[in-house]
Amino acid sequence: MGCCNSTPTSTPQPAALSHPTSTHPSSTSAALPTDPTITATLLASRAAGASNNTSSTRPNAALRAPSPVSRSPKNVSNRPPPWTRSHLAREREVFFETRVTGRPEVWSALRLICEELRRGDVAQAQAMMSAAGVTCPSGRFARSRGRNPRGGVYDERGALYDVHEWVVVDPGDLVEDTTEMAGEGKNLEDEDEEEEDGREEKGKGRAESVGEEVLVRVRLSDGSPDLEVLVGEKQTAGVIVRRVREKMGRGVRLLYLGKPVEENKTLGECGWRSGQMLNAFLFNE
Repeated sequence: MGCCNSTPTSTPQPAALSHPTSTHPSSTSAALPTDPTITATLLASRAAGASNNTSSTRPNAALRAPSPVSRSPKNVSNRPPPWTRSHLAREREVFFETRVTGRPEVWSALRLICEELRRGDVAQAQAMMSAAGVTCPSGRFARSRGRNPRGGVYDERGALYDVHEWVVVDPGDLVEDTTEMAGEGKNLEDEDEEEEDGREEKGKGRAESVGEEVLVRVRLSDGSPDLEVLVGEKQTAGVIVRRVREKMGRGVRLLYLGKPVEENKTLGECGWRSGQMLNAFLFNE
């Protein structure tokens, strides 16, 4: 019913950003790399000589231990709560790999700081923040959800980095992985695909069942040529996910304007319009 073709991308690679060196004692003397291993080495060396003083123009507060998170989040992935430990680890990876605002080197540093906070080493996390030139005016590293969100961290330019609470703290309802659960999860995924295939099969010869066909261009996170997927306007985003996964042989998370696309919704319900591009984050399942 659909097709999935590769097309070479003509979009030029963005030029590397240059960052002016700050003379403030708590500023980094050079941009941190995006490689977590290298970042960890640099942060460790800079933390030893980093000053704890912050400028009055950049409010800061002592970092607090993260507050508990009672349950796994909703509407973040296609798996409802409670999450398994392996699913949480994968969603955290997706979170950091799909940030579209802020500086990559800062996100790389924040990823390492989250690991220290999960270990309970607030002092080390504080030292790494100082080394990276990151401040936390409220002392709350993670930013809460709701009408009046609190917390969050800022870089030297005043840009907010919104780290979700579940990225920092393991939810209280987290379920440990077991062989039985892993098999059950796979069966549920297969059933979802079979159900979608059934709907497609029933719709053959009846264009109104899937709506007008549209061509969706998908840009892949690994740098492979863009894919073009033909789907019906009434079909869910899960159809695109499955076709990209079949083509690439890897797990897929669709993004639209930097936000995850819910697989049980149509692209129209997600705000997508014909001619706009989707991004696909690829990961090993």
